[in-house]
Amino acid sequence: MRKTILKIYMILLFLFATMRNISFSSTNDVNFITTELLGRPTDKSVTVNAIADADLEVFFEYGTESSVYANLTDTTMFPRGTPIEMIIDKLQPNTRYYYRMRYRKPGESQFSAGAEHSFHIQRARGSTFKFAIQADSHLYDKKCYPALYQITLQNVLAFVILCHCSFAWEITKENAMLSWMALPRT
Repeated sequence: MRKTILKIYMILLFLFATMRNISFSSTNDVNFITTELLGRPTDKSVTVNAIADADLEVFFEYGTESSVYANLTDTTMFPRGTPIEMIIDKLQPNTRYYYRMRYRKPGESQFSAGAEHSFHIQRARGSTFKFAIQADSHLYDKKCYPALYQITLQNVLAFVILCHCSFAWEITKENAMLSWMALPRT
């Protein structure tokens, strides 16, 4: 059920962004409609999700040191607009991993490299971490103060939040980038 909901969400976001000509990130001539989203974390794996506006062959490289990728996922073909969903597994519990997407259009010889991100796999029982949940910010409302919302997101970063969840369907042409802003993975 969760997988179906995630796919529906990703497809709707893709359709919205395509209709509005919005691109969340662009590398070469490939637009990624969403930032890379991590989900389904366990003590040994995490799933990476994204959507591109082109047919792509994709794999992820990852490791425990920044810019040193000792491991690779299998390469998989994803049609345009289809959610890219790949599992990074065989991970060590309570460990920080660095990863980046590698991709190319069919027929191209070289893979492009996405930006490096990181995540920390499930922590040991009893350890602590910080997280934030933000909901229903009403960015489309006349009473909204986008500058104040921006300050809120900066405060979340200042507290070294490891997980930030935003709940609401708040996309309009004017605030799509702000309302779906992803916090950097550090």
